[in-house]
Amino acid sequence: MYSICLMLVNAIISCNSTHNLPKERLYQFKSASKIRISNDSMIAFLNNPAHAPLRFQLKTDNKNLTDILPEDWIQLKALKDSTIILKNSAFAKAKQNDVFLSANFGNPNQKIVPHDLHLPIKKNREVRIMQGYNGSFSHQKLTSRYALDFDMKEGDTIYAADAGRVVGVVKDYKYGGADVMWTPYANFITVFNNKANWFTQYVHLQQSGSLVKVGDSLNVGDPVGIVGMTGYTTKEHLHFNVFKTTNKSNGVESIPAKFVGYGDGDNLKQGSKVKRQ
Repeated sequence: MYSICLMLVNAIISCNSTHNLPKERLYQFKSASKIRISNDSMIAFLNNPAHAPLRFQLKTDNKNLTDILPEDWIQLKALKDSTIILKNSAFAKAKQNDVFLSANFGNPNQKIVPHDLHLPIKKNREVRIMQGYNGSFSHQKLTSRYALDFDMKEGDTIYAADAGRVVGVVKDYKYGGADVMWTPYANFITVFNNKANWFTQYVHLQQSGSLVKVGDSLNVGDPVGIVGMTGYTTKEHLHFNVFKTTNKSNGVESIPAKFVGYGDGDNLKQGSKVKRQ
């Protein structure tokens, strides 16, 4: 069983956490992908259960296999499977776990077709922007530079900023913390819009704070989750990000968006107050 964890998040930090890091790593969806090495062959069974493109890469730390494995990503369409068979005498001396899989959502060859988003908050409710594009706190990396942090209270409802299919959900973490080691331990929801070819993501949800499940179809304004303080943060808020798949080393990139009533997301400055139209 292969699992994928993709979360693009930086945090607002206010104090130290008194909780220990979780012992178990949770993943936003599970794939039945697996690798089998037998005699002089390697067979990779690749499974994409998501309503979004998914690409796999075969990797190894075994120097005898480095030149045998394909360098390119293996692209799968939504809900499609594939089988890759490689034959080489080097596999006869390889161990079962010498070859492993890396995966990323999306297809970097698909063009982004942008459209205006709605704010991920309740209609007519006023919310302060805690951190905007290229924020001085943490929105400075390729994966987060166009993220927005909304100053919301724990227990507040998050609403869909865009239509699409839910392709990832993590919901069972309980705590957060000020150490960067907490980054992988946030609850979040990932949604794919196949017309725009982009992903939207809602991060730092409270435990059991997802109101949707993988495979659900969303319309703009549907309730999707509950604000919490999980992951790399000790300040309750909603971290919202839009991203695309790229051919760069990290595989994904935060991208700017326009919002109904506000235009460019760069207009949503830190400290400003906004309402969903």
